[in-house]
Amino acid sequence: MRVVHEIVRAMAVSALCATAATAQIRVGEPKVYDERALRQMLASLESRLRELNAIDASKLNVDRIQGTRQSSFSLSLSGTTTPTPSLKDTSTALNTSSTKNTETGADSRTKVVAEKDSTTTVHSTGSTAEVTGSSSATVGREVTTPSVTAAPPPAILPSAQLPAGGPAFGLSASDVLDAQMNLSYQITNLRMLLDGAVSDRMRMTGGKPVNTMTTVLGFQISIDEQCKSCVAEVDIQVRSAAGVAGSERVFQVSAKQYGGQPQRETLKTDGSVRLVALMPREKTYNVATISEKAISIGAAAVVGVANIGGTGYWGRKEVYLVKDTDTVARDLSDKMDGVAKFGWQFRPVLGRKTVQGGLRQVFVVLSLPVTDTDDSTWNGKVTATARWRKFDAKNGVVGAPILKKASTEYSIEVFPTKTLDLHLGPHIEKTDLDEGAGGRFGVTIVGANFTQDTAAQAGDARITSTTGLIVDSNRMSFVIDSANLMASNLTIVGRYGSATTVLANPAAKPEDMTGLKIKNVDVAPMEKDLLSLTLHITNSKGDALPKLQGMRPLVLAGGRVFGTRGQPLVDLGEKGGERLYQLAVSAKELRQFPEVTVRLPLWPDEQPTPHVDTFVVRIPLDFTADAPVLLSVEPKVRRFAITGSGLVEGMKAELDTGAAAPLQIKSPQLGVFEAAPERVAAAKYLILTHPTNKSQAVLKLPPPVALPPQVTAQDPVYVGDIKAIKLTGTRLDKVFEVHFDGKALKIDPASDDKSLIIALTKEITEAAGQKEIHLYAATGDVVKYMLVVSPR
Repeated sequence: MRVVHEIVRAMAVSALCATAATAQIRVGEPKVYDERALRQMLASLESRLRELNAIDASKLNVDRIQGTRQSSFSLSLSGTTTPTPSLKDTSTALNTSSTKNTETGADSRTKVVAEKDSTTTVHSTGSTAEVTGSSSATVGREVTTPSVTAAPPPAILPSAQLPAGGPAFGLSASDVLDAQMNLSYQITNLRMLLDGAVSDRMRMTGGKPVNTMTTVLGFQISIDEQCKSCVAEVDIQVRSAAGVAGSERVFQVSAKQYGGQPQRETLKTDGSVRLVALMPREKTYNVATISEKAISIGAAAVVGVANIGGTGYWGRKEVYLVKDTDTVARDLSDKMDGVAKFGWQFRPVLGRKTVQGGLRQVFVVLSLPVTDTDDSTWNGKVTATARWRKFDAKNGVVGAPILKKASTEYSIEVFPTKTLDLHLGPHIEKTDLDEGAGGRFGVTIVGANFTQDTAAQAGDARITSTTGLIVDSNRMSFVIDSANLMASNLTIVGRYGSATTVLANPAAKPEDMTGLKIKNVDVAPMEKDLLSLTLHITNSKGDALPKLQGMRPLVLAGGRVFGTRGQPLVDLGEKGGERLYQLAVSAKELRQFPEVTVRLPLWPDEQPTPHVDTFVVRIPLDFTADAPVLLSVEPKVRRFAITGSGLVEGMKAELDTGAAAPLQIKSPQLGVFEAAPERVAAAKYLILTHPTNKSQAVLKLPPPVALPPQVTAQDPVYVGDIKAIKLTGTRLDKVFEVHFDGKALKIDPASDDKSLIIALTKEITEAAGQKEIHLYAATGDVVKYMLVVSPR
């Protein structure tokens, strides 16, 4: 009856699983993923595998032993004879006593057992007490026989251990090396699998090799645990909607010689879909299995007059780590019929009778009969079939399918990369560029499809969310320095490497982008080692520059970027259809980097109208000069010195007023020139001109020194005159004292800049001739004047 009951129960369970199959396993609509995401993940995994070094010499120990054997024998016997009975005399005395306490008057009786027959009377002192009694005795003989208890001796178990100081256990060096080599082969095998097969990326179509596109499909499989001792099985088929015969498509094919340029041709595709990889291939659990056996035997017996015992023990314990498989992937392609067939099985694990319920996410990589350069969409058909199969958990064997099964068909579309980037790549609607401190610019971009792995790229800078990029779905902002902004176009790099150029006006049309061109660069030496560069900018057609008005260019000159607050670029305005910009750069730097480049940031540099241009500057000869230094001040001349390097004979010095300043070259590092005080006072700069290449240096003159007073005439003076006379000239108002022979002369306060009235003394006019007087001026000068005294 029990067998019949089990058969009926199994049939009922099978019927339940069969009728509920459609409800227990459900395959959702396939999801199409961008294959580039998987490619990035696999590349990252492959790079990590590349870093693994399975060969570790430190583990190749040659002093290990692989086994030890220790034998021991122990025998323990115990035996005793049966004891001889013994005789013992015994006597028992029973006494009765009476005690009287005279203080309390109380009586008490106590039985006392004595070893011998006796009568005892006890009289106490101190307090009146009296004890009296009588006794009786029993005398006899006792026979004693010891009992015998049979017990086995304790078992003595030997302990197996290595001798003290001996070598340690471990695998042999050759076995460890073999294991490491096997692991290396497995890593190499996995890396080859991740890299992908050439046959999955290229196939022969129309007798020509063409590159094929791969795609990733994802399936959501929902399982309810209702069928006991069963596995859930899902089989999937993917085929082209146009059929295996395919259709004509435009493919990118190689040239006749593989080193040539790729070509695009219309070819007849076979329409076959091929399986590349399944994920997961399997999902497993590690389960510990413990097997233990033990036998213990003990016995004891009494044989005659002897007691004999013994104990025995035998035991064994085994521990295994085994793999319990939950998910198994299967390649079901049995022939080249152009249809990709594959599937997965989901099994009970960890001692359960049913499959763990819930949602499974699985993926497949397929090779499609189209190329990624094809602009059209590939259409396919997916058929998913779900069923239950019997499962022998003890032996891990999958049995026959249960009758009911469910099939579902879906249609899918796979878009080329160009279409994905057009609709899902970064999209820019507005851009703001604000200058910050230290030659850095803040960039804010408004648009769509910005992800956390979006990056900004310009020059050598790549700015990501970990290096200062702030991004959400429709806005991103970051800071970039002027050198990188000058080096190349600013681009936004999407998740899969597609780049979008950031423009100041994203809606600008190509015809609005007239570009720019450096027509000429004027070089003029300045003080010290500085050169003045004047850039003449036009558009790429050589016309006027209405398009450049309001734009702010950056200039790279001498290895430095100009056009920022720290490195200013002076806008001189528009002149003759040209825009003029001026900057000051070190001659040494310009000789090292003679190219001058102008760029409009956030404007494209692609042809045919690039907004970037380079001009090679003619470098002047290597001479430098510092600002003139005043050496001496004389009434009719000022003497100056010029220091520098590369000064040569024939150099011309000229004041900016046009007056010449004769230059004497004392050495390549020193020159001296003279000029009249009034000419120096009217000038601000001295211009040096090289005699060979006519290059010039503009040197700033020091502040002018006030001119001393000058006497040009006097009133007549005769011998013996003691009176006031008038001196005429220039700047005489600066005189505050006049001396003769060390004595001060009186000065009329009414004197002005053209006249000076002084009082003569007897010492001056006592004899005819020229008398020297000294005029002390507020400028610090002492002017000597020869006063003429005529005879009468």
